Amino acid sequence: MRIPIRFKNARDRARASSVLCENDSIVLVKPDIVFVREDQLRLLKGKNGRKKYEYEVLDSKEFMIG
Repeated sequence: MRIPIRFKNARDRARASSVLCENDSIVLVKPDIVFVREDQLRLLKGKNGRKKYEYEVLDSKEFMIG
């Protein structure tokens, strides 16, 4: 299942997107919203469990079609 996330700023979006793409594909919906797999979210966290990049997880129901 893919989860939509929104990055807080362009710098974090650029850095995190390159990290995520090394592992698996991502889906760019809007310039600041990216769909990632659940297991890819662990790549966005540091060693101490805190977020390396500023992002928020969005409700996937907002993006349902049909």
